[in-house]
Amino acid sequence: MLDISDLFNRLAEKAYIIRQQNDAGLQLLEDDAKALQSLQESLSGKEDQEALTEMLSLEAELASLQSEYKKLTSKSINMKKQVHEARQAVETLKEQQHKQQSQAVHPRARYSVNVFRDMSKINWQEEHEPNELKGFVCSKRGLKTFCFNRKKQSNFFIANSLWEMGEEESEDEAVSRPGGHKTTH
Repeated sequence: MLDISDLFNRLAEKAYIIRQQNDAGLQLLEDDAKALQSLQESLSGKEDQEALTEMLSLEAELASLQSEYKKLTSKSINMKKQVHEARQAVETLKEQQHKQQSQAVHPRARYSVNVFRDMSKINWQEEHEPNELKGFVCSKRGLKTFCFNRKKQSNFFIANSLWEMGEEESEDEAVSRPGGHKTTH
């Protein structure tokens, strides 16, 4: 099976070769156009059959080179599309691999996370930006959503905010218990 980096290297080499061929073809076109123009200038007023034949031959060669240039340009565009699609495929594979790795958590760790969720009433949203913590806290009053930016807010602030959301739920439960006493741990 081909390595992704080998695939990119091969695509880059092909794109480089096509670019060189395009540049060489363009240079030939320019040289032929100059030769054709100088030949036309030298023929001004002369009806030399040999020179006219050479000019027609150069025009045909010029048309052929232009056609080849168009083909090479088309190939170059195609290669760029393939490189772009390959990069997108690699990114998709990386994302899928990351999701699979994060879902393949050890069963005991998964159990611990579930116990933590049930006790704290915090539900984490897994789909979010890399530096964000999102989720919600369940209470009898409803859901309290949260979204913290880890770059802008300290871990201490985040922990305290989540703790306060949980304490509000605990205070509600303490008041509703027989005797109405608030318990502290």
